[in-house]
This record gives sequence, structure tokens and C-alpha cells, in this order.
Amino acid sequence: MAKIKVLILDNDTTSRDILNKSLEESKDIEVVGIAFNEKIALDKMRLLNPDAVIFGNNFNDLSASLFTKKLLEAYPGKGVIIITDSNSKNQASDTIEALGHGAFDVVLRPDPNISDIEKIKFIERNLSSKIRCFSIKKFSRMARLLTPIEETQPYNGNFKPSCVKKYENSKFEIVLIGVSTGGPEVLTNLIPEIPKNFPIPILIVMHMPKIFTKPMSDSINRVSKIKFKEAEDNEVLKTGTGYLAPGGIHLIIRRNLKGELYVLFEDTPPVNSCKPAVDVLFKSAVGIVREKAISVVLTGMGSDGTEGVRALKENNVPCIVQDKESSVVWGMPGSVAEAGLADEILPLNMIAKRLTDLVMK
Repeated sequence: MAKIKVLILDNDTTSRDILNKSLEESKDIEVVGIAFNEKIALDKMRLLNPDAVIFGNNFNDLSASLFTKKLLEAYPGKGVIIITDSNSKNQASDTIEALGHGAFDVVLRPDPNISDIEKIKFIERNLSSKIRCFSIKKFSRMARLLTPIEETQPYNGNFKPSCVKKYENSKFEIVLIGVSTGGPEVLTNLIPEIPKNFPIPILIVMHMPKIFTKPMSDSINRVSKIKFKEAEDNEVLKTGTGYLAPGGIHLIIRRNLKGELYVLFEDTPPVNSCKPAVDVLFKSAVGIVREKAISVVLTGMGSDGTEGVRALKENNVPCIVQDKESSVVWGMPGSVAEAGLADEILPLNMIAKRLTDLVMK
């Protein structure tokens, strides 16, 4: 089997060496070139034709967003994975913009205080899996996600199994969404299709480091018809508003004495190696919202969300999962579907319409 060819672009010698050594540990990945500026990187793209570029986001004169835009315009279908610091708000905003331009994913740079050996292990563990993920699901197929709803056949019920008919007359209070790899692209396409008068809140857990969730929510809010924001501790949920869980903390749902739904932060250990975890949010809603929720599981690696959906099923909560073709990775939605817990399996460009039909019938 051919190796996945990777080009490293980083202007820091030590960082380049660590990236190179970490990827050398992977038998299925080959570093075919190293560049320390944009011109060399673009020349090597033409000469070496790598599958993906690893962009070290530490340039003073080159932003990840502009580089990603330029590279993918010239070489559509290539992967861009960004390595960025965990404490730079400027880099975080730039990275979110790069994801909007089609960058595949982001990896946090390892703690500068740990040893080089630990840095290599950290990068190998966190970066290699994303490179493999990109290779399995070539990013060019994400073009399906960008097809406007009006250019597809309208939702006509063909995807709806008969078992969902019992939900048609339900009065829902909240939509709960879980998403991981590919989430920024998916949410940027899904949320703007939710109508302005959507009458219930939408609560989302995405596997994303803390530094990115605020700029991510701000970015979605700029293109959304509903208000979209990062969730706050003890915040009462409002109708027609979308909330993104902050990174690094679990999010749970509760009901106050007035009967209002609100969210709490819960600083407990990771679940499914994730914090926040979709399972934690979904399970917290079981005794609170009962049958008045809709669960949605979108693209992502792993199986986070499956046990949460299973728990929600005790209250007959319907579950929609994204289909394999429109997912970047059909791990999380595939796990729910294979467990027999999905009521509907839909392409991304039909999910907003389906939610609107269920909630605003």
C-alpha cells in the first residue's frame, strides 16, 4: 500500500525536526519534503505532489488562513493540517478562518516544557491519526457538503423510516448535537440553514480545544440566521439560539425552579478521551428533558455519543445521524447507526430541513 505523502511547512528548525521525527515513526506516512517559507512550500507542492501539508502556524508574515486559501485554490483536494499554540488567541482566530477555507484539521503544539522525546510522542499520537483520517476520506469529497439545499431535491420523507412517525406530533424543547472531526466545516454549513424563527435552543458539543471554541462560535454567528454563541456556566437557554460547549470542560443540562433549561460546566475526567464529551451532555438530558429532545450525531472519529443516544432512547428521544457519504469520518454517526439507535440517516444538506420540519410542524 502506498504511503501517505506529507510536506512540512514550518519556519522553526526545532519544530520542523520534531515534526519530521514524529512522522518517521509512522510506517504508512512519508515526509517527502520540508519547507521554511511559502515559496519553497508551493514549489515543492508542484514538484513532489504530497497528499497533505502540515502547517506550523508560527510565521510572522504568513497566516494559516491565507496560505490555506491560496494552496487549496491551486491544489484542490489536498489536505492542510495546522499545528498551532494553545495560548495564542490570534493564532486561534487565524486557524478557525483557515478551517473555513478548507483546512482539514488542527493539532495543538506540544507543551514547550516537556522533553523532545515527549513532544515527538505527542505529535505522533495526535497528528498521525488525523493524516490517516484525511487519507481515508479525501477532502475533495467534502464538496458534497457545500451543495446548497436549493440545488438538491427537497426533503420528501424518502429517508424517513416508519418508526419515526411517532415523533411527528411531539413538542420538542431542545436539539442536542454531537460532532468531532470535520465539525467546523459541517457546522458552518448546517447552522446557517436553521431559520431565524427556530423556536427552541440548539446545544452542541464539538471535540475542540478551549482556545478555538469562542472564535469558532463567533465565526458561525456571523453567517447564521439564529444567534450562535459559546455556552456559559449557569446560562439559561433561549429559544432560537445555538450554543457551542467550551473546550476543556464537560457541559450538562439542568432545569431551574422556573422550568427553564440551563447549562452547567462539570470539571470531571474525560469520557471517551474527550472533554467535553457528547455522551456526558446526552446522558445529562435523560431525566431533564425526557422525550422532548432531538439528538443529532454528526461526523467524527470514535464512538462518543453512542451511549448517550442509547440512554436518551429510554425516553424515546429520536436520533438523526449524518450519512457516510457526507461525513468526513463516519465514526461517531456510524457507531450509532451500527448499534441500531439511529432513527434517520441523512446527508448533511437535509438535516437542517428535517430539524425544522420536526420542530416547526
